[in-house]
Amino acid sequence: MVECGGFKDIRISDEARALHFGTPVVDAHCDTLWKCAFRGYDIGRSHSTGHIDLVKLKEGGVKIQVFAAFVHPSQTHRGYLNLAMRMNDALQSAQTNYPSRLRLILHNEDLRTNEDGRIGAIFGIEGAHSLESSIDNLYKFYDKGLRLVTLTWNNPNPFADSSAANPVNGGLSPFGVKLIREMNNLGVIPDLSHSSADTLKEVIKVSKKPVLASHSCCKALCDIHRNLTDSQIKMIAASGGVIGVNFFPLFLDDNYRKVFIDKDQKRLTAFNKINKKYGSRSPSAESEKRKLKKEMFNELPEVTYKRIVDHIERIISVGNEDCVGLGSDFDGIPIAPGGMENAACLPRLTHEMLERGWDKNRIKKILGLNMLRLFREVLA
Repeated sequence: MVECGGFKDIRISDEARALHFGTPVVDAHCDTLWKCAFRGYDIGRSHSTGHIDLVKLKEGGVKIQVFAAFVHPSQTHRGYLNLAMRMNDALQSAQTNYPSRLRLILHNEDLRTNEDGRIGAIFGIEGAHSLESSIDNLYKFYDKGLRLVTLTWNNPNPFADSSAANPVNGGLSPFGVKLIREMNNLGVIPDLSHSSADTLKEVIKVSKKPVLASHSCCKALCDIHRNLTDSQIKMIAASGGVIGVNFFPLFLDDNYRKVFIDKDQKRLTAFNKINKKYGSRSPSAESEKRKLKKEMFNELPEVTYKRIVDHIERIISVGNEDCVGLGSDFDGIPIAPGGMENAACLPRLTHEMLERGWDKNRIKKILGLNMLRLFREVLA
């Protein structure tokens, strides 16, 4: 068994276990591929660190995992397309190395979840800047298995604006409109996490297929730009779209957010002093910065996995029970909620939802049926 971290006193009820493992659990976002492509991370082995590997996914009951290729926008010198393609290669290699445990999902008929016990993998890119301003590159990626595009990260690009930066396109650019139409034609899922308010509104208007917000939370519960307002939740729900709730405490809890921002400013000041003392890339500087970062996270207020369920509850109350699922952001977040230390801990969410008296059919939708319905409507 994979160690699931803290909260060891919590017993998963037999009822919760049966419900969880009898449901096709879907996680709409993780960032594990960077480690696989550039750090030699073997996804088939059980690791003592990290959020996701095939062992943890299996023990967490995950049937379908979306793997995002995220290239930081600062990596222009290495080529966005090149780096994203190398992450795609890493996923392809994982399937080759573990054919009895992992399979790629390319088409509607691949959305089987109970036939052979293998975990289904959907490949996506996080940030359309990795297309390098070319619709042709969408086709190249599609031929390599691309089935989801998160339109922006924290930076705007020639297609769309981000929630984290000043707008340059006024939302979705004319080039972005063309991208969405081509994605619809091919059967590629449009993902609106990180998108600006105008981008979100315009994509929903343009797209002929349901949209996804793969790893987002509720602004009403945590006031940060990355989270969705009630009106945005309603728009996504009305379009037949789905929101995957992000597990990052910074997006889950407003008190955590306030303390984090304060401590992060102090951390950056301390990092600058360390860089001046040792040189920014020296081993001594890296060691000191790791130590400071660990101390910072240890001083933050505790946020538990139950807060994930609070956001699910809010989305249901504002939208409906058909518009919400899971979007962990595992391996892309620096810290996870207490009791949700990695993918093996996912059955705790099912236990908590049952504890709140939720109907089993509703829980099944949240765990994966809503995502599966959207995937079936969009994939060719």
